Amino acid sequence: MPTNCIYFLSADLTAEAAILESGQDNKGHFIVCDQTVFHAQGGGQKSDRGVIDGIEVLSVAKRGTPKEFDVVHYLAAPLPKKIGDKIAMWVDGEVRALHTRLHSLGHLLAHVVDEAYPVLKAVQGHHWPGECRVEFTVANNNVAVDEAHINALLVRAIAADLPVISALTSDGRTVQFGNYESVPCGGTHVASTRELISGSMRGVKIKGDRARMSYE
Repeated sequence: MPTNCIYFLSADLTAEAAILESGQDNKGHFIVCDQTVFHAQGGGQKSDRGVIDGIEVLSVAKRGTPKEFDVVHYLAAPLPKKIGDKIAMWVDGEVRALHTRLHSLGHLLAHVVDEAYPVLKAVQGHHWPGECRVEFTVANNNVAVDEAHINALLVRAIAADLPVISALTSDGRTVQFGNYESVPCGGTHVASTRELISGSMRGVKIKGDRARMSYE
C-alpha cells in the first residue's frame, strides 16, 4: 500500500503513524508506515532529518514507482515496536526550512528563465545546499544570458508574494507558483514566494544544447 505523504499538502512536522513493515537491509534498520511527514529524497531534494520514537532517522527513501511508492525510513537503531503499533514522528524544522527554500527557489528560477528566454527550457533541478543548480535545454546556443536581468526578475517574483499551490491529481502531485504553469513535483515548498526573502542566480554555463545555472 503506498505511503500517504503528508508533506505533499501540509507543512506539519509531527505526526502519528502505524508501522506496516520493519526490517534491515544493506542500508540499515528501517520501517515503513501508513503515512509520513518525512520527505523522501528525490526530485533533487535531500531527505528530511528527525526522529521516530526518539530514534534518529538517518535517511528516507522511496520504494516503488513514481506514482505509487512506499516511504522507507532508515533508523540509527532498531525500533522496539511490532507491525501495527503506533509511532511518533518529528521532523527537524530547521533542516526542512532550508531544503524547502532551496527547492522553491529552484522552481522560481526555472519559471522566470523559461518566460524571459523562450529558447531555454528547464528540465532538471538539483537543490542540495551548496550545490544548487537548474539545467535547461538550449534551442539556440548563441543565446546571451544576462545574469543581472535574471536576478532582477527573481527579486520581483519574490516580492510579488506569489502563492504556491500543491495539488494531488490522477497523475500525481503538482505544484504551481502564481500563474506560472503547474509542474509535477514530489518535494516540499514554501506557501508563498515572499517566504524566500532573497535568492539569486550565481553564474551560468552553456555547453552544446545544455545550460546550467547555479543559485543560492
